[in-house]
Amino acid sequence: MEKQKIIDIINKIGNKKNNVIPILQEIQKEFKYLPENILRLIAENSEITMAQISSVATFYSDFKLRPVGKHIIKVCIGTACYVKGADDIYKAFKEELNIKEPDDTDNGKQFTVLKVACLGCCMLAPAVQIDNHIYGYVQKQDIKQVIDMFLSEFQNESKKYEVCNYNKAEVRICLCSSCSASGSNKIYNELTRCIKKFGYPVNLKIVSCMGISYKTPLIQIIDEKSFFYHYGNVSINSIESILHYHFKPKKIVNKIRSRFSNFVSAIYEKKNIDENRFGLNDNYFLQQEHITTELCGETSPIDIDEYKKNKGFLALRHVLKQNRNTIIEELKKSGLRGRGGAGFFTGEKWELTKKAVAGKKYVICNADEGDPGAFMDRMLLESFPFRVIEGLLIAAYTVDADSAIIYVREEYSKAVEIIAKAINICLEKNILKIKDNFDVIIFKGAGSFVCGEETALIESIEGKRGVPKRKPPFPAEAGLFGYPTLINNVETLA
Repeated sequence: MEKQKIIDIINKIGNKKNNVIPILQEIQKEFKYLPENILRLIAENSEITMAQISSVATFYSDFKLRPVGKHIIKVCIGTACYVKGADDIYKAFKEELNIKEPDDTDNGKQFTVLKVACLGCCMLAPAVQIDNHIYGYVQKQDIKQVIDMFLSEFQNESKKYEVCNYNKAEVRICLCSSCSASGSNKIYNELTRCIKKFGYPVNLKIVSCMGISYKTPLIQIIDEKSFFYHYGNVSINSIESILHYHFKPKKIVNKIRSRFSNFVSAIYEKKNIDENRFGLNDNYFLQQEHITTELCGETSPIDIDEYKKNKGFLALRHVLKQNRNTIIEELKKSGLRGRGGAGFFTGEKWELTKKAVAGKKYVICNADEGDPGAFMDRMLLESFPFRVIEGLLIAAYTVDADSAIIYVREEYSKAVEIIAKAINICLEKNILKIKDNFDVIIFKGAGSFVCGEETALIESIEGKRGVPKRKPPFPAEAGLFGYPTLINNVETLA
């Protein structure tokens, strides 16, 4: 039965050598680590050798060759977190769980503590992720509380609340990784509870991130008169009084309940309102021009109808009617440079890939960031996935690519989840059909900081250790599997 399960995984993903990383990821998902007998079954039933498996499994930090705990604690040691004491946080977790060196798992096999390169929550350093739950501003004295908080959240993960139907009035909140790390998930649950309990005629909407993590948990309120209010650093205890201040229930029974609750919380209400409300009229906002983050805090990340309503995919439709050389000339005139750090002119890179003659071409979205402050790409994937996909499709059409790949770092589980949903929605809406048999694939990294370098990233997709290669040849000439490949950063495409 175990053998059949492995064969099914191989058949689902593919038995070629380049599929070794996704196969190992599925095996680890099933068994929590990579048992040697299972690895031998992979070698016996595919083109993948034990030598290749060993080479890959020992290179990428996400792969575990020995049993681990039920839950994985990942302590970010990226630059921002490191300078804020991440190494001490790592040691404090091991001390709290009584894990002695060189072990990384407690005696009860409940927790395994690891260091990871970057969680993309630099503004909330030090950041810690337990399974898919992220916590920000973690201090040594908070360790026990964080563990207890996670266990409580883990037990109540299936808890969901119903919300009211759409009304003119609206409450908005972002649930991206950085906002969730500050407790926005709890605020969302409290908002849904209060809206249901008191029957407020409002719509609760999950929106894209405003990029001000230091104000989270943050909620926006648009009342019946279309006036906007912003509340930052809100606590669960402040939610009822904020909602009572702005909204009145329609039903008699809810009005009575609301009045009683108002009476109880009256002494806290004005304090909560005054302390949490803030304006968007300071220089931090006035000096910004939103381009990749246009409509931040207003639109839902995976609402494709709303994206289209705001001119989403209009650029793609326009491009599909244009000559490819015209598109490249427009791109050159724009002066757009790569946003990944090198600053190479985007139009020139696209032109090189387009001119390359080969039987196949690829386009890759490089989302394996990890440099200090590079959380912007994680935020774009989680808040504006359709914008990234549209840019990717425009690039693919322009260079006449046959396939597109979005390479996302392993630590960005939320980003992978959202971009996967967005791709499936685009597939259902027939948006990905820019040419026959064109496909968009997500490739999840396995934990390697160096794979942000484009040749190392290509090696990883090909099922090898992510080691950078000498250039030339450049990917535009000979990239993935030797074919011309266009690689752009998330922000460049958005």
